[in-house]
Amino acid sequence: MSVRCPGCGARFQHDDPDKPGYLPPALAETDDAVCRRCYRLSHYGHAEGRPLTPAEARRWIGKALDAAEAAVVVTEIGDFEGSLPPPGLLPPDKPVILVINKIDLLPPKSIPQEIKDWARVRWRDAGLGRPASAVVAVSAARGTGLPDLFPVLRKLGGPRRSLTVVGATSVGKSTLLRR
Repeated sequence: MSVRCPGCGARFQHDDPDKPGYLPPALAETDDAVCRRCYRLSHYGHAEGRPLTPAEARRWIGKALDAAEAAVVVTEIGDFEGSLPPPGLLPPDKPVILVINKIDLLPPKSIPQEIKDWARVRWRDAGLGRPASAVVAVSAARGTGLPDLFPVLRKLGGPRRSLTVVGATSVGKSTLLRR
């Protein structure tokens, strides 16, 4: 069994139900266990605890980005600029993979390379630091573009294939991860 929750990454602990990573002792030997918080969130839609402050959220995201080999920024084609991360959040020394999700919402005659070129210009204009190492257009819901994405993730994820996925609410991070 893993020492960390596969849902949130918190270290499993059996002592305090009010702290992150709580796993009842009876489930300690279960291979597919998730912490109580993740279980309740996925099965009941109930998020425990208070919302993070912006400073706390930046700190947690920063820790995750520091631990990973690369960052995967998931954006949405329908609100591209609104779904970009704030300047200064992404690590300047690690590869960044820009994933443009929900391209199935575009007209069928849309040209994927034109979408990627457009996104690169918008990325630059947003002042997010160096250019993205790779730009991939996908529809996580339909699977479009995923055969192009997976080799990029393997290559830029480094030897540990350690990636941190970041993105605004409802851009499709969970759908992409399930794929």
